[in-house]
Amino acid sequence: MFASAGNIVTFGVAPIRVDFLNQIDGVEFSEARKERVRGKYGDIDVFFIGREHLLKNKQSSPRAKDKIDVDELS
Repeated sequence: MFASAGNIVTFGVAPIRVDFLNQIDGVEFSEARKERVRGKYGDIDVFFIGREHLLKNKQSSPRAKDKIDVDELS
């Protein structure tokens, strides 16, 4: 499933949903991995994209919701 760029695996149903993406706009994996942030999802240790790369991704996205998110996060 993750062998092809742009695939998404989704678990759960909104508002409790997790999307696993293997490609995002404006950020390369190797860049984002260096700045990842350790956190928790329930009782599970996970990594999240860092704030700088999250903002870069949302600024690169064509979705209106992401533009609103940039304003709220800045």
